[in-house]
Amino acid sequence: MKYTLTLMLLLICSFGAVAQTSTNAQKLIDKGLALYDKGEIEKAEATFTEAVNVDMKNAAIYMLRGMAREALEMGQEAVEDYNMALTLNPEDTMAYVVRGQLKMSLGNDDGAVMDFTHALDLNDELPEAYRSRAMVYYLQDNFKRALGDFQEALLLEADEASDYFYIGICLRQQGKNTRAIGFFNTCLMFDPNNAEVYYQRGLAENDLKELDYACEDFNKAYELGMTELKDLIKDYCKPKP
Repeated sequence: MKYTLTLMLLLICSFGAVAQTSTNAQKLIDKGLALYDKGEIEKAEATFTEAVNVDMKNAAIYMLRGMAREALEMGQEAVEDYNMALTLNPEDTMAYVVRGQLKMSLGNDDGAVMDFTHALDLNDELPEAYRSRAMVYYLQDNFKRALGDFQEALLLEADEASDYFYIGICLRQQGKNTRAIGFFNTCLMFDPNNAEVYYQRGLAENDLKELDYACEDFNKAYELGMTELKDLIKDYCKPKP
């Protein structure tokens, strides 16, 4: 995963460590961020390593190097940097979220859930922690737990289209198709050209035997790029007169 420069700055500021950074280390941090912003990730990672050697007790620098290493697909090395950052600053909630997301991408679902849960134990108003934990549950087909976490994220951040989408899928998987359609409708208000949402709404409508509406949505999904629906539409949907 490659983080944006803005997100990196927000994350390291959350550590409160930048203000105590030595002048020499700060110069290296600034240089590393500039390199990262230009896409020179390997050089940025090397520069952050120099900064670590100058200021080995600065949690923010380990986070920066970890994010650079993650962008370079050095997953285990990035985890080790996040571990060190949290050893130095164990109360930083977003660091747990970042490490949990990386663990999730590395297939360590249990470790990811532990990190997201720890972040929420420290601060239960983190939509990204709820959303990330929900995705672990969702990918495990644990739709009940996923639904609960997506709903918590939505309560904290009502304009995230993906929450409406995944809540809709979780409801549909539980047979609550009418409610699911409502969430798909709201998702489409935020993201009106998302083929997958039309497809999922079509599935819910089909489950409710609303076949004309389902075919309208399948056709719309097809028009928006889901060409794999061609045979389904041909076999299932009657052509308009």
